[in-house]
Amino acid sequence: MTQRLADSLSGNFGEIRTAEYRETWVKSDVQLEEYDFYLRGHDLFYRYTPKDNAKAREIWLKGLNIYPDSGLLKIKLGWSYMIEVITGWNTDVASALEKATTFMEEGLADEALPQAGLRAGLWLQVAVNLRYHKDCEATVRNAKNVVERYKFDVESLMYMAERISYCGNTELADSWITTSVNRSPDSSTEFAGNIGIVRYMQHRYGEAVEALENTWVAADILCLIASSYVELGRLNEARSYIDKLKTDYPRLTENDIRTALPIADQTVEEQLIENLGKAGWSG
Repeated sequence: MTQRLADSLSGNFGEIRTAEYRETWVKSDVQLEEYDFYLRGHDLFYRYTPKDNAKAREIWLKGLNIYPDSGLLKIKLGWSYMIEVITGWNTDVASALEKATTFMEEGLADEALPQAGLRAGLWLQVAVNLRYHKDCEATVRNAKNVVERYKFDVESLMYMAERISYCGNTELADSWITTSVNRSPDSSTEFAGNIGIVRYMQHRYGEAVEALENTWVAADILCLIASSYVELGRLNEARSYIDKLKTDYPRLTENDIRTALPIADQTVEEQLIENLGKAGWSG
């Protein structure tokens, strides 16, 4: 019970973290310490926009210039590149993945890495396993390690459920979602995107759409919604999401989509690409 309470208060969306965000922004630049740079960037990062992500990276780089050995800041910088791959914001996917991997490795090597950095670093390690190394065995193994280490942390369970679902391990992913929702009913809304991805990988397309249309929208989500509508025989709705995809991500390529949605099962991956074509996308 004590651990559950601690996780609910101190997670990325907990009461303690919210209070920390308020406190760090009232400090002058000369007062900022390593953790303040982390917090300021973190606050911007979780707004999930390209502009805010760029600002977060700028803050973390500034902090790293002052604290060059900071594993905490290196891991967050790694995430600033990984999120661009996931969302389709960065068209130089290979470079972004290399930078994310390098910052992750250097960050986790920090013997003084605080718990906040360790958790984010282990999450990033799973993302690197999945998207850079394309190693599902390592992805699932390290995701299980994360869940074992943070077994009462709903955020960890939801994120890891999404990651392993791409590798086809949907039964275990579904059990982690169920555990999360039972512990925190609000998590079904807060982590609708992660749930929607798992539902898509389970071929539960109606539930996928219901969840994904209630989350923040990026290229990967638009693709999954459009593909789901094709599977449901609702081409008009699918086309509307492809129109938005073309408008918001005009330089998006098929390779970008395959990287943003690292589906291990080639049959499922090819069906998604085919569905996007049926809805009017070409890249």
